[in-house]
Amino acid sequence: MHRALLIDEILQLIFDHCASLPINESRRTLYQLARCCKAWKDPALDRLWARIDSSAPLLSLLPCVDDKDMPISDIDPIFTSYACRVKEITYRDVQKPTSADSLEMVLPRLQAVTISHGGCFVPSSWKVSPHLKHISLNIGLVHVVRRDEVAKCNSAEELLKRVHVSSLRSLRFRGHLTPAIGNMVASFTQLTDLTLYTHRVDCEWLAAIAKFPNLRSLSTSAMSIDPEELEHALAQTTAPCFPALESLDLGGPVATLGVAFKYMPDHKLTRFRMEADCYRHGPASFERFLEQLAKKTFKSLKELTIQDLTEYYWLEPPMRDQMPPEWFGLSLLHPLAACKDLRKLELTLMIPPSISDTDLETLGNWWPHLEDLNLGTHDMPYLPRDWQFLMTPAALEAVAKHLPRLQQLALPFRPADLLASGGRPTPSESKPQHKTLRALAIGDVSNASACASDLVRAILAVFPSLDTLDCPAQEITEQFAVLTGSA
Repeated sequence: MHRALLIDEILQLIFDHCASLPINESRRTLYQLARCCKAWKDPALDRLWARIDSSAPLLSLLPCVDDKDMPISDIDPIFTSYACRVKEITYRDVQKPTSADSLEMVLPRLQAVTISHGGCFVPSSWKVSPHLKHISLNIGLVHVVRRDEVAKCNSAEELLKRVHVSSLRSLRFRGHLTPAIGNMVASFTQLTDLTLYTHRVDCEWLAAIAKFPNLRSLSTSAMSIDPEELEHALAQTTAPCFPALESLDLGGPVATLGVAFKYMPDHKLTRFRMEADCYRHGPASFERFLEQLAKKTFKSLKELTIQDLTEYYWLEPPMRDQMPPEWFGLSLLHPLAACKDLRKLELTLMIPPSISDTDLETLGNWWPHLEDLNLGTHDMPYLPRDWQFLMTPAALEAVAKHLPRLQQLALPFRPADLLASGGRPTPSESKPQHKTLRALAIGDVSNASACASDLVRAILAVFPSLDTLDCPAQEITEQFAVLTGSA
């Protein structure tokens, strides 16, 4: 053995690297290292057992019993030695009673637990420790709360009651929010990361969360919150609202979002994802909010995602009479031009945005550091057959000229238009190239098997460094893999 491997710090670094490999390779490597020699056994096993996808490996070390009150003295010391190594675990299924259930704490070094479905019924002694920092709890979103859902809620309440509040940093909850669970979550003021997906969040709860002094990331929905009620609730708070918030994922009416932003500190938010309500008369109501967003974040915002699921067939006249309607065009987005450090813009829309090939130059001037631009793709099932797309294949060359830092891209144009009527790539004397783009998403292609090779070659002519091409047509992605050697 090389003398360098006798230095513990070096050995630990090597084992840490092995643990960071892709999961299957990591486990295979650590298993082999654990069998090499006694000196390597413990550090390899520590990492091999640090994260397990279920309790099955541990349960295999225990006899399953019908009597949950079996004496603790019957627990095998080997089980205890391995249980002490577990730092992350996932529970998805109900587990049979074991002698370890009567322990106050089964996994004393547990730091993160993920619970869903039948895993909700695993005894809480398997889910808590003084070191627990992260909880992900999915008890299911249902419209009718039946006996099984009530039992899951009770189990969740029991778990949250036993959590060491001072150590918990991250909580992700999905399911029916009982008053008891809501009150407990509102008491976890030390959280830095909170995700809550439930049918209804009230303004008092959101106002309580707003006072968390260290909350850096929040993801929830305000769809059911009245803007006037939220204004009243936030106005009553004496502490600053959202003082440390950097990442926000919030859905709701634009007016409600505007109230929340009114009470946020200036230039703190770096990432914002909004899910808007449906707007049958068009997105003009966004204008005031986007102005407010820009004023609050123009020095800090780096990532912006706007999701609006309004479908064309839901629009009211005269908006529906337009083909295509004015939808998230430059005039609406213009206030965001002040956010000069924007790195990602994603418009998740059912109606393509009113952005043309020539508008891409404007986007490049607004956001010179943009690395990820997603304007959607050509998806006809949601649109009339005679829909006139504003973007053409010339958009790809416009990207190459005016958005040089892009690494990911999705644009709404007809991919087949990249080919001339003869089925060959459209000729171009001086086609610019974009050598930093790594991922491109395009819409579906009819009769893809006949044109796959030419279409992929036309794309690679503009983006020679492309690593990933996402397309619903499997023939296109397969041909891309062949031509780029990634097959």
